[in-house]
Amino acid sequence: MAFVLSDLDAHYFPTPWTLDNWKSISEQDRLLVVMMNMEQVAGFCLFDKSVPDSFAHLLKILIIPELRNQGHSRVLLENAIGQLRQEGCSRLFLEVEENNHAAQKLYYGLGFSIVHRKKDFYGENRNALIMTLGH
Repeated sequence: MAFVLSDLDAHYFPTPWTLDNWKSISEQDRLLVVMMNMEQVAGFCLFDKSVPDSFAHLLKILIIPELRNQGHSRVLLENAIGQLRQEGCSRLFLEVEENNHAAQKLYYGLGFSIVHRKKDFYGENRNALIMTLGH
């Protein structure tokens, strides 16, 4: 699975993780939810979590382009949020690029709200919005 996730990450993210990063995710306190379509990975979301602190951080989310705008991201995140809450993570946060309006719409729809703006977080003139969900 690490090879497939690493390939998707390298293909769709501007700063992908190494294969070694993907191989080591099971060694850390993380939640990986994978969406399959016809025996192929169609998307995933990955959270770093700290159950003792009751929070989780969305590290990556991806739906392959041909399946986007069909509600799959929402279902993927709803599943992950449900699992995280069952494990005791009541507060979630994420960073989203300020110009990524589609992602922001998704996060707003799930109840996230903006708490901060980080200038140049993703590079020069690429600001991030920090969003949270929960108390």
